[in-house]
Amino acid sequence: AQEIIAVATELGVMVELGNWVIENVVAQVADWTRHGIQTGKAAINVSAHQFFKGDLVETLDAIRAKYAVPASRIDLEVTEDQAMDPTHDVMNQFIQLRKRGVGVSIDDFGTGYSSLSYLKSFPLSTLKLDRLFVADLTDDPVTRTIVKGVIDIAEALGFDTVAEGVETREQLDLLIALGCKNVQGYLFSRAIEPEAIPAFINEFPNTPLFRAYWP
Repeated sequence: AQEIIAVATELGVMVELGNWVIENVVAQVADWTRHGIQTGKAAINVSAHQFFKGDLVETLDAIRAKYAVPASRIDLEVTEDQAMDPTHDVMNQFIQLRKRGVGVSIDDFGTGYSSLSYLKSFPLSTLKLDRLFVADLTDDPVTRTIVKGVIDIAEALGFDTVAEGVETREQLDLLIALGCKNVQGYLFSRAIEPEAIPAFINEFPNTPLFRAYWP
């Protein structure tokens, strides 16, 4: 993936590639919906180039209208550096996305240099806690304190928190104890093809993992 991004950046086609990704994800959400499969929000990573061009909101509006997908089914993920960039009218685009009901998440939170004064100003919906913090949870009490702080700050600001890279039950237990309500990682599943999603959704409630935590 990194090689593709590097080549697309060098060729100057990152916006076109990003828009292609958005359209394919929205089209997939529409297809799942037609078949009665409710998957919650679909998270889409967007590049800084799409924000810098300035028409991301209008592009997403057009794509959602084309496939009749409501804004509430889409969540755009951006990095800390993108979110905190004071240029290119990023703030206004965030505001317009949130007004429409589109989720806006900060990906890999805690690895950049974001300011809390910026964080309180941005109309976000979710902070995604970087996997590096999750990996250190079980061995480092300082990390647990930091994670608890991030969860508490997010809750106070009205954001959801998603912990990335959860691979063990011990990590999951600690995150639950710290108040994190949303997690993702290999503990639940590795990446799977879109056509395998319906079976996964139907089968997961019958797994020992699901029954252990959500009886």
